[in-house]
Amino acid sequence: LVRPFPSDNITEGGLLIPDSVKKPSSKVKVIKAGNKSKIKEGATAYRVTDWGTEVIIDGVSHFIMEDNAILAVE
Repeated sequence: LVRPFPSDNITEGGLLIPDSVKKPSSKVKVIKAGNKSKIKEGATAYRVTDWGTEVIIDGVSHFIMEDNAILAVE
């Protein structure tokens, strides 16, 4: 289970991105990890965007993902 970090509202080129088209960030915080997962809870990682099952917990978007959808861990 991962929670995306908030997306930036402005691109590197200085364009404002409206909330209606903003996608969740690929940078995530690992909230829960399975027993056999190599990724530890609390880690900051980067996920494949548009993968995983979105769930809303306390009004915040989270994603249920497999380990192979995590590209890198900081």
